[in-house]
Parts: sequence; C-alpha cells; structure tokens
Amino acid sequence: MRENDLEEAGEFARRTAEDYLDLRYLKYFVVTAESGSFTRAAALLNTVQPSISRQIKRLEDIVEVPLFKRTSHELILTPPGKLFLVEAKKMLRQARASIQLVREASDPQVGRINVGVASGIESLFFDNVLSVVRKMQPESQVSIRSSNEIEIRDRIIDGTIDLAFMAGPVINDELTSMSVIRLPLFVAFSADQPLAELDIVPIQDLKSLKLVLPDLETVPYYGSSIKRLAELSDIKLEHTTTTCESPLSALQAIAADDFYCFILECQGEFAPQSIVMKPVEANLPLNIDLHLISRKNNPKPWVQRFLEAFDARDRLEAS
Repeated sequence: MRENDLEEAGEFARRTAEDYLDLRYLKYFVVTAESGSFTRAAALLNTVQPSISRQIKRLEDIVEVPLFKRTSHELILTPPGKLFLVEAKKMLRQARASIQLVREASDPQVGRINVGVASGIESLFFDNVLSVVRKMQPESQVSIRSSNEIEIRDRIIDGTIDLAFMAGPVINDELTSMSVIRLPLFVAFSADQPLAELDIVPIQDLKSLKLVLPDLETVPYYGSSIKRLAELSDIKLEHTTTTCESPLSALQAIAADDFYCFILECQGEFAPQSIVMKPVEANLPLNIDLHLISRKNNPKPWVQRFLEAFDARDRLEAS
C-alpha cells in the first residue's frame, strides 16, 4: 500500500460529523424541504409525522445549524438550509450513481447509459452519435434526457449523466469536451421581410433587423458561440437585442416585428410556417461546433473507450 493511500485512509478514519450522517436523513430532509411540511413529507415517504420530525432534528444536531424556520403554518428553509438542500441532492444523486456503477462493474457490457442532449439538437445526436453508442454497448439500455445546457452540465459533474451532446467547447476543470461535428448556421426571419426573396442573405443586410440571442443563463455555450460569431461579423448587439431561453423559443420570438436569429438547419423543422430560413454570406464561416462532454476520470470504462473510438473515427474522416 502506498504512503499516500495510508494518509487518505487515516483522514477518513478520523471521527467527524459525517460518521453520523445517514442517507436516510438526507432523503427525509430533501422531501420535507420540497414539500414544505412534515405532514406532506410523511405522506410522500409513507411514514408518520413524528418520525420525520425526529429525523430532521437529528440532522440539525449533526450539522449543528438550524435548517428550517418553523411557524404554525409552514416550514421555511433557513439560508444554511437552502445551501444544504443543494448539497443533499448532490449527495443522494451521487449515492445512486455509485450503486449503479458497482452493479454494472460485474458486467460492463450490460447496464444503463445515461445521455444528456441539449434541447433542439436531438436529431443530430440520433444521426451522428447514438449509432456509435449502440455498436459499442449493444446490450445496454440507453436513456436520453433533453434539457438546457446548464442542467446537463451539472448532471455530468454529479455523475447522473455519462455523456452529453451540446454546443461547445465546455470549459470546466471537471469535464472533457471533444468537438465531433461542425455545422453551418442559417438565418431565420419572418417571411414578410423583403430579404425572404433572396436565396442567400448577405450578413450586412441583417443590420436593419434586431438579433434575438439565446439566453446565456440557460444556454451559455450555444449562446456564447452565436454572440462571438455575431461580433466577429460586425453585427452590433444593441441594447434592444432580445434573449430567449433556447434556439426553439427564438424561432417563436422572431415571428413578429423586425427580428431574426441564427439556427442550425435541423432546428428549422420547428419553425412556424411564417418563418423562412436562409444561408448566410459572411466574411467568415458561420459555423458552430457540437461537442461530446464527459466527466474527467469517469469510472465507467466504456465511456473512455467510446471517446477514444469516436476520436479515432474523426481522425480517419479528416485524413
């Protein structure tokens, strides 16, 4: 045994508060916090209210801070309670992921593969990535979850999701980000615009319209890519610029007034009939990179094999 292993063992051997922190306490706390009362929590957990109260009191004794402010009508999370709710959810998710991981370790070819896909690009995932996953893991069950980029990134970090497919690069110390597809952007706007008569729209002709950008709070990687390309193309991002929570909601927003947005070709199928989509003529290619995202040092061996296989495939296609 290495010396640093002994040091780490000694660190965990020291008696601390987590020695008394049962996962059951965390589960009861999360359900109580989300339901807002001991009574509703007891019903959801199929137990009695005094049991819930005791577990929460025991948890507060362990962490040595009050997690709830109790009133005659409701339970209110204290500031430390709000913080602990976030952490408790992470710990419960990680516990589930760890249990699933060791179950799959007995037969790495059989198990569940959890994939997160950014909303609006699902068809690209099915066409370009899913077939490779199924070829490498033919016996596995593939679970695909569509959501916004922030949600997917956080679930990759906490281990709930094994792989993610979304715009990149994703810069994070805990994640790897590998570009797998580069696709051109198209411009979309109302069919009532005079520009709708053109086959290809010069980018300078868009300056009379107002750009709708993805909201950087929910789609920071896709949104940052669009914003960077707009700035490089000398598109002025005025204060009147509108933001939307996804590329698909942007298609709804441009149906009225003098607005436009940039989208991928596959997203055009979600556009209202009043919207047209056109190629853009610009002084530089208007492309966006889609990445495969995974957690660094992911303990599932097939994840690393999959990324290596995908990387090798791309090198062959590029040569």
